Amino acid sequence: MRERKKIIRSVFLCAFVSAFVACSNKADYKDSSLPVETRVQDLLGRMTVEEKAAQLDMLSAKEIVIDENTLSDEQLTHFVDSMCIGAVHDLYPAHAAVANLIQKHAVENSRLGIPLLFIEEGLHGYQGVKGTAFPIPIGNSSSWDTTMLYSIGRVIATEARAHGVHFILGPNLDLAHEIRWGRVEETFGEDPYLTSRLGVNLV
Repeated sequence: MRERKKIIRSVFLCAFVSAFVACSNKADYKDSSLPVETRVQDLLGRMTVEEKAAQLDMLSAKEIVIDENTLSDEQLTHFVDSMCIGAVHDLYPAHAAVANLIQKHAVENSRLGIPLLFIEEGLHGYQGVKGTAFPIPIGNSSSWDTTMLYSIGRVIATEARAHGVHFILGPNLDLAHEIRWGRVEETFGEDPYLTSRLGVNLV
């Protein structure tokens, strides 16, 4: 009987020590007290080639969203959990709660818990629901008003972030030297100096 108690005590002790070690063995990339370079190297060392490639991908939201309030669990499992996709585009969440729900799923269910980037269009205003639309860039550039562009950039950033978006596509800093090009209206014109000043202020 005494021998049996010793064995049981030893098993419990081993289980406790194993649990303690497991808890204290947090992956370096999840330890915010470590230098960024250390965390990055640790994470990259854990990733497969497929996961690294998927992190560079930008998934169309239509692949995982049924409607603005309903997500496809099957597609989320495929793209987020299994593939470790890096970003979602064209989601334009009606509110941050939708983005947060997808983000929570990614962090809690993907193998490494890497958060997603939500990427949307914001060339001359956040393009989501209730976003403010400003004049197109070629129109704004004719004002030569860098302060105004700074203010527009603040509104775009504030509205995008309020919807759970991290990354905006814009501004377009190409120079419009060829008027037959289909994106001239997305530029600030043909002058490098004006384009750089307006671009810096918008960003």
